[in-house]
Formats: sequence, C-alpha cells, structure tokens
Amino acid sequence: MLYAQHYGIPTRLMDFTTSHITSLLFAVEKSFQQEIDKDAVVYFLNPTNLNMKFKQQMSIVNISSESERSLEGLDGPIVIQGRKINPRVNAQKGLFVLFQDDDQPLELIDDESILKKIVVKSDYTKEILASLYSMGVTFTHIYPELSSVAKDIVMQQDINDFNREDS
Repeated sequence: MLYAQHYGIPTRLMDFTTSHITSLLFAVEKSFQQEIDKDAVVYFLNPTNLNMKFKQQMSIVNISSESERSLEGLDGPIVIQGRKINPRVNAQKGLFVLFQDDDQPLELIDDESILKKIVVKSDYTKEILASLYSMGVTFTHIYPELSSVAKDIVMQQDINDFNREDS
C-alpha cells in the first residue's frame, strides 16, 4: 500500500512528513504553475495524540512489527510507519495516516492537540518557494528521481524571472 500511495493508486493512506520545511514545500510547490493565485495550506498533525485517541497507543505504529489485525476495526485513523525501503519516503521523512473504511477526513477532528491548519496567503507563496529554493530545498530534495532535476531547472528559471519582476 505504501508504494501504491506514492505512485497515485488510491489507498486508505494519506502521506505526511515529519519535516516542517518539507511540508511547506509541498504546500507551495505549484505556486508558479497556477493560473489563479491560490492560498496554500500546511497541516500540523500530532501523530502520538491521534494514535492515543483511536488506538490508545502513544507511539507511531510500525507496520513491520504490527499484526495486520490490530490495524483494523479501530474507531478512527492512526499514524503508521513502514520500512524505510522507498527512497521517496525517506527523502520526504514520510509517515502515513491509515484510515478505516468509514473514517471522516482529518479536518473534521475538532481537536487542535491533534491537527492544526495554517493558511498561507497566495500573495506570499511564490516568495516562500523562492526562499526555499535559495536554501536548497527543491523538488530534487523531496522527489529523488532524475525527472526532478528538470523540474528544478525550470523552477529556478521561474524564480529568477519572479525576482527580476519584483526588483
């Protein structure tokens, strides 16, 4: 399921990262591609509080050592970690939320100790993306595939054009 999720196949998983800087890059990564400026959103998920609420377990569930039966029939989603064999999951410092078949979206959990939402106004997304690139946080950083090198070259040109317009 972990591989399927990362390559676009629908699963009961939602991936997220333990890296705040990576989550910010995910939120603003399409800033130069959108015809209409859109706000970006960053979610802060507390995995131990989520797991405590629905599994009565403070730690993140390691699916390599957990029986599959103990992950089914829970009252809500839980945070899981798989073996670190996928370069993309490793680069993104990825974990996953495993939903039960009838779970509601995380946003409907009305508990800020579990989930917080930060909206980044569209006026700032391009500037944030340019700043991330200047710090070396790029597509190659989160997508360690050869195709990301091309995306980084195109993005750097967009950023250079943006910076010239801003001057």
